[in-house]
Amino acid sequence: MRVGAVSQPYLLHVEQVALDHDDFDAAAQSNTINVGAALPANAHILRASVECTEAPAGGGCVTYTVEFGDAADPNGLEAGSDHIAGGIAVYDTLGAYITTAGGYSNAARQLQATATVDGAHQTQDATAGEWTFRYAYIQFYD
Repeated sequence: MRVGAVSQPYLLHVEQVALDHDDFDAAAQSNTINVGAALPANAHILRASVECTEAPAGGGCVTYTVEFGDAADPNGLEAGSDHIAGGIAVYDTLGAYITTAGGYSNAARQLQATATVDGAHQTQDATAGEWTFRYAYIQFYD
């Protein structure tokens, strides 16, 4: 009996997407937008991070949270820290797993970010705020 690694071709992807408060503008308390292009089928997420490079401010907003995930698990990669209170910071997830087993999906899927402000405001009220979304994944081939 031979024990060892199974050879399977793969491609490593590293993506970075910058978004700011204008991207989340909506006449609503919460707004979800796509982050980058859809992940291909057979992708396994290795790591994800959200870096707040400019703290959200303005418009009287008291809280401004950003979540990172996909439609099935909106906060699977970043659970939604308050970026007004937290200020400029990096929110990093190693071995990020969203709803599918081990972060792996047979089908293509779109990563998304959701911004939510306190109940008295709308996401369009903010006049500042910038984030960089980074994620690395392996795409396996048959």
